[in-house]
Amino acid sequence: MNGVTKSKAALYLAAVFAAGLVAGAAAGYAYGKRTVFRPPPPRQEMAARMIGYLTTELRLTEEQVSQVKPLVAEASADLQAIQQATVDRVAEVIQRRNQRLAALLDVDQCARLREMEKRHEKYMLGPHRHKKPPETAGGTTE
Repeated sequence: MNGVTKSKAALYLAAVFAAGLVAGAAAGYAYGKRTVFRPPPPRQEMAARMIGYLTTELRLTEEQVSQVKPLVAEASADLQAIQQATVDRVAEVIQRRNQRLAALLDVDQCARLREMEKRHEKYMLGPHRHKKPPETAGGTTE
């Protein structure tokens, strides 16, 4: 094989495969994180998207669009309420877990838990626009 043994060729092939695997995993993680944890759009934007989609797919007339708009506005409000209720329930479960967890931790670990909570709260209150949870497991809101 022109100075390259079969074992070297297999090793190079395995290295290229491993590099592709790592690159693919990193890209998949980044894409998944961006799309899975993306918050829903604001209600007005959600309604506009729904109306646009329904208008295009169903070929609605102007009269039909004016009749559909109130239905879409109501559905958007309902969806936003469901989403916020879900966020609240998740926050409650995490808060309960962290309170129980704190009882098992030493002082240093409790401090680390509070730091974790602060990072999570900052993330959730950032571009996600969720309301602030009622209380962190450490007993304070910051």
